[in-house]
Amino acid sequence: MATMIWNGAAGDNTWATAGNWEGGAAPGANDSVIFPAMTHATTTDVQGDTVATALSAVTVMPGCGVWFGSDAVDAAGTGRLLLSITGTGAKTFDYAGSGLAYISVTGGAGPVGTCTITNCASAGVGEYGLNLSGSLILDLNVNMPTNCKLGLACRGGETAAFTNIRVAGGGEVNISDGVTATLVQMSGGKVYNYAALTNAYVDGGILYQQKGAIATLLRISANGKCVYNSTGTCADCDVWASHGLDLSQDIRAKTFTHVDAYVRDAVYCPYGTGAAQIVTFSQGIDFHGCAPEGLTPDATWTASSL
Repeated sequence: MATMIWNGAAGDNTWATAGNWEGGAAPGANDSVIFPAMTHATTTDVQGDTVATALSAVTVMPGCGVWFGSDAVDAAGTGRLLLSITGTGAKTFDYAGSGLAYISVTGGAGPVGTCTITNCASAGVGEYGLNLSGSLILDLNVNMPTNCKLGLACRGGETAAFTNIRVAGGGEVNISDGVTATLVQMSGGKVYNYAALTNAYVDGGILYQQKGAIATLLRISANGKCVYNSTGTCADCDVWASHGLDLSQDIRAKTFTHVDAYVRDAVYCPYGTGAAQIVTFSQGIDFHGCAPEGLTPDATWTASSL
C-alpha cells in the first residue's frame, strides 16, 4: 500500500499513464491517491478505467482544479472514471478542490465495502460537485460541508445500488429514481429522494421525498423533518418532531397506513389552503402522551396513553 501523487507530467491526463504520477508508476491495489493543488485541466478530463484496481482513498486537495471523468456519458457509464472499492476496509473519497467529478464505483461481485464521501467541489444550479453511479455497495457514508452537492445516478440512464446510505454534515444529496437502496439514514444535511426506499430514518436534517414511497418505516426524530411530496403508501411512520411530517407542499393523494405521533403537532397538513389535501391515514394516528393539534376537522385519529 502506497500513497500516489498525481503530477500530470505526461500531459495526456490519463489515469493509467505512469508518467502522470510521482515515481513514474500508476496506482496499484489498495493505494491512496492524492491530487495536490494545480491548474484546472482545461482540455482533457482525467479519465480511465481502474475497476481492476481496488483503491484505498482518493483525495483532491484544496486549490486543485481538476475534472474527473466526463459529463458525456451513456447508460453503460462510458466517460466515467471507474474506481473500485472491492476488498476489505473502508474506502474514502475527499474532493476539496474545484471542478466537477463524474465517478462510477463498483463493489465487485456482491455488496461489499464501505464508500465514504467527505467532501465535494461546490457546484452551480442544476450541477453536482460529485456525480456518483455504480453498484453493489454495502454502505455509502456521506459527510459533507454545507456548500457541497452530491448526485447519485442523476444523469440520464444511470443506475446505482447501495444497501445503506447514511448522510451527515450540512451538504445536499440528490438520489435519483435510478438508485436502489434499502435504507437512508440522516443525521444532518438535505436529501432530495426520488427512489423507492424500504426504510428512512431522519434523525437530523430534512428529507424531501419527491417520488416513490417509503414502503415499510419512516422514522422522524426530534431534530429531523420529512417533506413528503410524493404519492403511494407508507406502511408505518413514527414522528417525534414538531411538524416533522410535512404534507403541506403536495396535494396529490397519498396514504399512511399508521402514524405514531409523540408531539401534538407532529403532522402538518394545513386546512383551508385553497386546495384539497388528499391524505389517508388508513389506521389512524396514535398520539402518545399528547392531544392532536392543527389537524383537519374530519381527521381520523386514535388516542393513546403513555
